[in-house]
Amino acid sequence: MRTLKTQTTRGRRRANVSSRTRVLHTCCGNGSSDGGKTVMEKLLALKSLLPPPVNVGGGETDELFQETAEYIVKLRTQVVVLKKLIEIYDNSSDQKKDVVL
Repeated sequence: MRTLKTQTTRGRRRANVSSRTRVLHTCCGNGSSDGGKTVMEKLLALKSLLPPPVNVGGGETDELFQETAEYIVKLRTQVVVLKKLIEIYDNSSDQKKDVVL
């Protein structure tokens, strides 16, 4: 019986993956950084991908969503910092080349 439950879950999961892909492409514009939507619309699209809350309060789902949003902000901040570091080190290496020549 456990196998049947797993097979049912897998079948349902495949359908959800394609719908998730569709939502992500709609939300994020197939990889573009803005896609013409606001951050709030993107967050709502992400929230729609989460499973419905098991308990009445839904605290676990809200907590998961909050952690996901914070992680996304952290990753974006890291990208900005790394881009700035690349600019700094690229400019300093260009100056060194000018001095050597």
